[in-house]
Amino acid sequence: MFGIKGSRWFVLCLFMIVCAWPTGTLAAGPVPPPPTCITVLPAITTECASNSQPQTSHVASAESKHSSQARVFSVAATPSLARSLVGEVNRVRRAHHLRPLATSARLSRAATGHATALATAGMFTHSWPTTGRLFSSWIRTFYPAQGYRTWKVGENLLWSSPGFTSADAVQQWLDSPTHRRVLLTSSWRELGIGVVFAVSAPGAYGGQDVQIAAAEFGLRQ
Repeated sequence: MFGIKGSRWFVLCLFMIVCAWPTGTLAAGPVPPPPTCITVLPAITTECASNSQPQTSHVASAESKHSSQARVFSVAATPSLARSLVGEVNRVRRAHHLRPLATSARLSRAATGHATALATAGMFTHSWPTTGRLFSSWIRTFYPAQGYRTWKVGENLLWSSPGFTSADAVQQWLDSPTHRRVLLTSSWRELGIGVVFAVSAPGAYGGQDVQIAAAEFGLRQ
């Protein structure tokens, strides 16, 4: 845990590889929702060989004497920040003498969809929150393995209240050995990032306004 300008930052680490079958187990403890934080979920990667088959918030204002209005949950994608994150990931990869990654529309849809679902369900997990499908399963809906000799995917997640810059997010991933390994894996060829902003996010987010980022890394050959 690192203290930065009064904020609390939480990093948890896990690395998982699944070869030649679609499912695996992922154990992650609950993530406490601090008032101001960046939280990074355990990173995850999955790969298959050729014959495998696809896997009250604290509001800083007093109530009005005349009226009080409940905050209503809403979530919206922030594609400009997602593009900035892609650029920052590639800048860091170049600095480590690794090839930059091509933006994948499929992985971008996966990332935005997963971040939106997490915000709506009030959960923070690599699994799909409404169905419990493991990452190695649901990602294939967006990024199929069929027809490719080699298929490999990875995901880094992060949420923050009140928010983060692209440099903040990438630095948090770099500061976690497992997330760093995913981000700097030389074999990746494609990348899709989704970022959403949620107002009064439920569940794990404690009714806070939060930003959630999902980064999906991929290789298909």
